[in-house]
Amino acid sequence: MRIAPLLAVILVTGLPLGGAGAAPVGGTGSVMLVGLSTDASLIGPGTLFSSPGLALLASGSGDFAGLDGQALNLGPVVLGGIATFSAGFGSFLGQVSAASLLLGGDPAERRVTILAIGQFVPAGALGGFDPVAMTATFAFIQPAAGGEVSGTLSIVAPPPLPPPIPVPEPRSLLLFGLALAGLGIAAVRRR
Repeated sequence: MRIAPLLAVILVTGLPLGGAGAAPVGGTGSVMLVGLSTDASLIGPGTLFSSPGLALLASGSGDFAGLDGQALNLGPVVLGGIATFSAGFGSFLGQVSAASLLLGGDPAERRVTILAIGQFVPAGALGGFDPVAMTATFAFIQPAAGGEVSGTLSIVAPPPLPPPIPVPEPRSLLLFGLALAGLGIAAVRRR
């Protein structure tokens, strides 16, 4: 019985008994997008945004902390299309699901926000993590008609959960049931 002392050593030292899976990556990041190309002189929800001259991770939190300054290769972004990016720390592939237009304080300023939901596959410095769901929110700004477009990309992995649906408490249901019973008894007594 030489297994018993080995098992005792494993349990005392906390060594894993089997191959445990890696945890999913978690955190947020903000990416600067400079020198974007578009297919229109005035940006809007249906505009195709492509090829930024510069895309750098400006700040990160959680597992994305410490990756500041990493360059991203960004694919084209348009409502109804696919959004992609790749970097030394991983890649994203998602479906663009929503877009909105906001006119700024200056009548010529236009802001377009595009939301993509997809999967982030970690690599490089984050290679020890499992793939995870991610949201990518693009915010594009055009200060004047026909002017240069710049923007930001905010990434969140995993995406925030929707708020819970309120469920009636048991006491509230009991009071409601008693009220219905009382109304039923009153209706029977009236007959």
